[in-house]
Amino acid sequence: MRFLKTKMALARNSSYAKAIAQQTPTIQCKVIQKEVVCSRNSYQGITSEFNVSSPGSPRSPRSPSEDLSHKNVAKNFGRAICNFILSDLADPYIVSIEECSVSEIKAFKKYIQDKKDGLSGVVELRALLLIQNKDSEKIAKFKRIFQKVAEIFIKYFSVNWIFSGKLTYKMEYVKYRNKLLRKIRNPELLKCLK
Repeated sequence: MRFLKTKMALARNSSYAKAIAQQTPTIQCKVIQKEVVCSRNSYQGITSEFNVSSPGSPRSPRSPSEDLSHKNVAKNFGRAICNFILSDLADPYIVSIEECSVSEIKAFKKYIQDKKDGLSGVVELRALLLIQNKDSEKIAKFKRIFQKVAEIFIKYFSVNWIFSGKLTYKMEYVKYRNKLLRKIRNPELLKCLK
């Protein structure tokens, strides 16, 4: 390793390195509205231009850990909300909602149990929240109850769920809480969590 470092230092100082540097292609860059436009000039006189996105631009590539951190956010939050509803801990909150009577709690929990198994992403979570014209009055009522209990879970119970669970990207889930809360309040906007 020491031999290689010495050889590189000698090459930098020699005239041979200066001659090669004059023949190698150079890159000149200028910033134009958050995009970097670079032109590459080769020693043969050929000029080509290409765009390189700056780190702050929306088209910048994401790191692999950033992609993995929000891959299953909607699925994990949705299943956690369903598990919260199915637990006894949610019963006082469900009863306190004006639309739900004590006799309907069992039917509501059965509905959530059926939907929980098919919950695999944003589309299914949005379907649990968004009331459509084809929904019966009972299903629309269950969706309104689910929305209110989901808000309660995100506000008061999600941090405990995040830090006591096996989630790998805990801080990313904490950051997504506010986005998800806003989108639960307006389910029409729930198309993605990015």
